Amino acid sequence: MVRFSSSEAALRRFPHGVPKGNTPIGTDEAELLCIEDATGEVLEFDHEVPNRICCRCATSQAHLIEALTILEHYFSRCVESDDFAADQTAGSDVIARATAAAGGSQYEAVYHSLVGF
Repeated sequence: MVRFSSSEAALRRFPHGVPKGNTPIGTDEAELLCIEDATGEVLEFDHEVPNRICCRCATSQAHLIEALTILEHYFSRCVESDDFAADQTAGSDVIARATAAAGGSQYEAVYHSLVGF
């Protein structure tokens, strides 16, 4: 679950310091979500290995919000219908759309992780 929070709140849930050159914006489960200061790219840092990027999430904050909005609509439909939730074609489609909204294929892994397919 992605949880946006203040830097202090995010860091309380993360066992390492903020990687240099990044600003924390929240967590995704145990991983730390950050904005890379130099580029604006949204990155997810591993909670087990200091400074290791486990996923690149989006080109920018705006792209991340656009991708998460696509997922929000998908998950709303999943709640309404178990058949839709089990539909791997629908899951693959939403992963593709969220990945495109995030900025391209380099961001696909995080959306696979969030959707679960």
